[in-house]
Amino acid sequence: MPAFFALTLFVVWRDGLAGDWKYAALGFAGPLIPFAIWIATHPSVFTETVARYQFGSGDRMGPLDRFGLYWRYFSPSFLFFSGGSQLVFSTRVAGVFPLAPLLLLPAGVVAVLRRPSPLGVVATIGLLAAPLPAIVLDEGSAINRALEIVPFGIVLSVIGFNWLVQARPALRTASAATLIAVTAGQFVVFGSDYFGDYRRRAASWFHFNVRGGLAAIVDQTGGARRPVYLNDAIPWVESYWRFHLTAVGRNDLLDATRGFTHLDRAVPSGSLLLVSFTDPAMAAETDAAIRAGDFHLVREITEPDGVVSFVVLER
Repeated sequence: MPAFFALTLFVVWRDGLAGDWKYAALGFAGPLIPFAIWIATHPSVFTETVARYQFGSGDRMGPLDRFGLYWRYFSPSFLFFSGGSQLVFSTRVAGVFPLAPLLLLPAGVVAVLRRPSPLGVVATIGLLAAPLPAIVLDEGSAINRALEIVPFGIVLSVIGFNWLVQARPALRTASAATLIAVTAGQFVVFGSDYFGDYRRRAASWFHFNVRGGLAAIVDQTGGARRPVYLNDAIPWVESYWRFHLTAVGRNDLLDATRGFTHLDRAVPSGSLLLVSFTDPAMAAETDAAIRAGDFHLVREITEPDGVVSFVVLER
């Protein structure tokens, strides 16, 4: 964003509107005010971020590797057909853009090169700069770290459309109708997959139906304060649990919550346990404990394909 702010100031100066820089500065500074307040109340955020992403670790990418990663963000396959590599952010059956900009976006770049305009120059530079933050780390084609591609790409696509139809004004209506029809058809295909098979493919990326497991624990308490044990094998389970309890108004259960790695038969009677059943070792241990009568099964949490992802046990 600082780079885009500097680009804005350059365009303002280039157009002879240098006196208006203060309006751009106010627009840029506005969102920084709550950010500054948040940083002041979370002083450890930068050190924690550096530690989480392992900046400065021994595994460093060379210039050619980093350029290759940058170039991948402009791959036609990534932009128009498959999207990002992580199923949390992409279904892999659609690209970052619909198919219409496949021709319009390059046409927009050509139009800007042939006849530069302030908007066209900003959009082109913005598009080229968008992946730069994403190549700090090698996370593949992580579109969640390069979303600025989208607005700049759409602006260039509109410029490209206008440039093409100006050459053939009679085709404007037919071209627009065709683009709308193609985009609508593609969205139907995308929507069918998103609410269908994508749920099965992406389940593991979203750590399965952890929300259903947490809700089952709360339901089983019956409004009382009971000991709760959450399997440490569930990624970020503590954060999910805190969020869910806040949402349902049951923060009283936080102090009664503990984590566990293996089933402990010494937990208090009446305890509720959420177990990750997609872990083969944990599933085998759970089955053995149920057969031995040490715990009894309260509920199974299943995925769209019927696979059991979590079980709720009671001591």
